Amino acid sequence: MKRRKTIITLFAILLVAWISTPFVVQGTYGSAKTAGEFGDLFGSINALFSALALLSVVYAIFLQMDELKLQREELETSRKELSNQTKIISAQLETMNQALHFERTIEFQKAEPFFRANGGGSNTDYHHVHILNDGASVADVRFVVPDCVEVSREISYWDAGAKQKLSYPRNSEDDITVEIVYTNKVSGERRRRFTVPNGKCALNEIGC
Repeated sequence: MKRRKTIITLFAILLVAWISTPFVVQGTYGSAKTAGEFGDLFGSINALFSALALLSVVYAIFLQMDELKLQREELETSRKELSNQTKIISAQLETMNQALHFERTIEFQKAEPFFRANGGGSNTDYHHVHILNDGASVADVRFVVPDCVEVSREISYWDAGAKQKLSYPRNSEDDITVEIVYTNKVSGERRRRFTVPNGKCALNEIGC
């Protein structure tokens, strides 16, 4: 605001000086011819001022070029800083995602049952295998087994520490495939397949 007032003041002074010049020259030299001859003496000065004006324009152009160069350097510096910040933020997000994945894995493991063989036996007709849930309780439980396999009882909720008994004929020559379907509170419905080695009290998960 102060600079603007200064420029307006200088412009007003120059305008007043320009308007009053003819009157001052006429009052000093009397005739226009004498004033013209006197003015011709300042032709070289006019040329000098014109050259100075041209040099001022060239100097202003160079100043603008320097300012543009500085702006480009500042933009490049800002771009590098932004790139570094982006890398830092990406690393932080990756760390957060890994931590979240780890927490979800722990939560999933806590919500999963752990099935294992826990004893059994045989009689004249059947082999028996007891399957123990040694993990979390699950719901909506059902067994998908061959026709020759019998499940001791149908359950919809399998508590931690509870057992289920599978029975299959002694004359069976192949391993028994058992699929246990259930729902846990984290991942929803799950299907897991196991094999029961023929004649053994063991339970092996397929795909583990």
